Amino acid sequence: MTPESLAEDLLAQLAESPPTFADEAQLQRVLLGLLQRATPNEVEREVRLSKSDRLDFFVRVGDSEPRRGIAVEVKVQGSLSDLTRQLFRYAEHEQVTGLLVITTVQRHRQLPPTIDGKPLSLICLGDFLLAG
Repeated sequence: MTPESLAEDLLAQLAESPPTFADEAQLQRVLLGLLQRATPNEVEREVRLSKSDRLDFFVRVGDSEPRRGIAVEVKVQGSLSDLTRQLFRYAEHEQVTGLLVITTVQRHRQLPPTIDGKPLSLICLGDFLLAG
């Protein structure tokens, strides 16, 4: 599994039934269910990579130890520069094999396709759903 294939699976689900949400916490609850349906792999919430780095979700890829997987970051606000710095920190961790950003912020579309050599995919929820 790659960030791109995970994004494609999530986009298909979102297109069928766009969720409504009031805040990032509610959106994360909705996304947890979608992530669990999108992959047979383990999906974990609030995974600590270090004292200062905590992922919204970690989708495990394979069964190897130490565990490896895709870091999923959810954003409903924030600057491009802050998000980029955050993603570079995540990419430095060996267990992160790729990154997926799920955002409502149009300016986040400017993220590069890779960060620190790791593939990055982006889902911009503003394309097809309304926050409720």
